[in-house]
Amino acid sequence: MAYLKMYLQGAEQLLESLKNKPARLQKMLLGRTQRLSEMLSSYVIARNLSGQSLKVRTGVLRASVHSLPVPTGGSRITGTVRGAEGPAFYGVFHEFGSSAGYPISAKEPALSFVSGGKRRWAQKV
Repeated sequence: MAYLKMYLQGAEQLLESLKNKPARLQKMLLGRTQRLSEMLSSYVIARNLSGQSLKVRTGVLRASVHSLPVPTGGSRITGTVRGAEGPAFYGVFHEFGSSAGYPISAKEPALSFVSGGKRRWAQKV
């Protein structure tokens, strides 16, 4: 009868390393997810809230876009980017439009617009 006998040098360190892998992997994934969320918020600001897409007047809407801290614990890792909250509530109207009308008053003598193919003038619309 033949058998093979092996010795592993550093077995304790190997076992300890294997025990710490899930925690280290989770920490790495949390960090990467946070970085991706920050990159997404920067992209939204640069691509969707600047230049041709939307003219910047006050910067309030752009300042409202931010990534949230990635929550720890549980079996899911989720990155979140938020914006258009608080004083920048109007951002949802730029994103999704609005079916509700609102009054527009002329600062000059009258407003000019085209309706039904004809030029029209009004003080309020």
